[in-house]
Amino acid sequence: MSMHNLSPDYIPSETTEKVSMLQKMKYLFKNVTVEPIVFFYIIATLMTTLTNQNLALEKTCRVNLHFNTSICDAITLRNNSGYERSQEAEVQAIVQKWEAYRSFIIGSVPVVLVVLFGAWSDRHKRRKPLIMLPLLGATLSNVLLLLCSIYFMELKMQYSWLADIIPNLFSGGFGLFILGIFSYVGGIGDAENKTTRIGLITITQTVAISIGTFLSGIVLHSMGFIGVYAAIATVTFVTSLYCLFVVKEQDILSPEEKNKEESFKEIISMKHIKSLFETCFRNDEGKRRQKMFFLMTLLTLTIGPTMGEMPIVYMSVRLRFGWNEVNFSFFSSFQFIVQLIGNTFTLVVLLKYLKLRDVTLGIIAMCSKITAVLIYAFAPTGFYFHVAAVTEIFFGANLIALRAMMAKIVEPHELGQSNSVFGICEGLTPVVFGPLYSMLYIRTLMFFPGAFYLMSGCISIIVMSLYIWLYKLIKKEEKRQPKDNEQIETEEELLEKTFPAEMKT
Repeated sequence: MSMHNLSPDYIPSETTEKVSMLQKMKYLFKNVTVEPIVFFYIIATLMTTLTNQNLALEKTCRVNLHFNTSICDAITLRNNSGYERSQEAEVQAIVQKWEAYRSFIIGSVPVVLVVLFGAWSDRHKRRKPLIMLPLLGATLSNVLLLLCSIYFMELKMQYSWLADIIPNLFSGGFGLFILGIFSYVGGIGDAENKTTRIGLITITQTVAISIGTFLSGIVLHSMGFIGVYAAIATVTFVTSLYCLFVVKEQDILSPEEKNKEESFKEIISMKHIKSLFETCFRNDEGKRRQKMFFLMTLLTLTIGPTMGEMPIVYMSVRLRFGWNEVNFSFFSSFQFIVQLIGNTFTLVVLLKYLKLRDVTLGIIAMCSKITAVLIYAFAPTGFYFHVAAVTEIFFGANLIALRAMMAKIVEPHELGQSNSVFGICEGLTPVVFGPLYSMLYIRTLMFFPGAFYLMSGCISIIVMSLYIWLYKLIKKEEKRQPKDNEQIETEEELLEKTFPAEMKT
């Protein structure tokens, strides 16, 4: 019997599996759209962040303060015998002062762009500009930083600071990029396909973050400033070309439709922003306004400390443990993996299997955070710093709880607008917490460089107290209910009753 006469029933199962796998791979690559863009942009962003911090330290030491070469070399190589602790503290104080300014600026203007261009994108069905702008901004920023590295001794640290801020300031940065990515993915395919694509984007983000955090210090250590900035500028530029020529727009409005509204005045119209906030914060019988304000307060007090800590942690561990960029990259990768395990455990075990309340998840998350910051603050060695990262394993459950509670108090068709408001809140937190943490670190770095963690602990105690208060109100409402199962209310209905009448605005 020849192979041509074989029916599918006679084909070995291994062959069928291979064909099936091959078809799946072909389908996957055929349907790849913005995933490579997400992958390379996130890696580029993470590598730039750590490189910028080191460039600022080097320039401040050698150019701004004019310390001699032997001192600056010793600080760079982490040779503690070659410099005084006070000298590195002086360098860090200047860098953190400018970082405070950066946090305020970067946390304000891009958020406005996210709101304006996000609304414009929804009306005109154009997503690619939201992705292209941050890519081009990152390319320009890295080209300017490359010039600052080439003309190292001629240009002070402030020039590299401007090279980092200005292009990203007017291109929307990471916030506009992520908005563009998820808006694009949400506009293609059917409902099932959208879910798959969003999941693929999330996986891509996770992989990119893990690779970026691990490689950032290693690549900088091996390639230097010029090599890193040249490589990142090339990667972001090629990625923008891929976005321009390969990624296709979906459902673009016709020229007739576009001409009716296409104008700069229409882009900056405030009526759409007003509509966004009115939708999310309108008052109704379910006391939506009070609940949204409550959740926004929790979100701000949760995200704020994290945003405040981010630019300081690297400086702190350099001063406390003598770490360099490679040591910090290893720690960041370890911390990220621990958080990923914690989030997975939360979703699979705590939510799906144990079916814990959202409020209970928030309390667990805050207990984890409070324990961790105490260890972070007083850790005598790098080993205990890693132990603190392990105790922080459930902190990610807090954001899961907040998102879940928000989803339960708005209509399904309003989730996009509610997420936009949450995104605005997240984007604005560095405006307050960035300068606050930087100023605290500057004033305590000589005698207690981990003091900023105690501030995070105090804020976390406030958040946990709010969660406990909400939990008690829910339990009290449960006790008032009849015992008959038919009359037991859902958790969403309980949440509606936990906000007393006096909270109405």
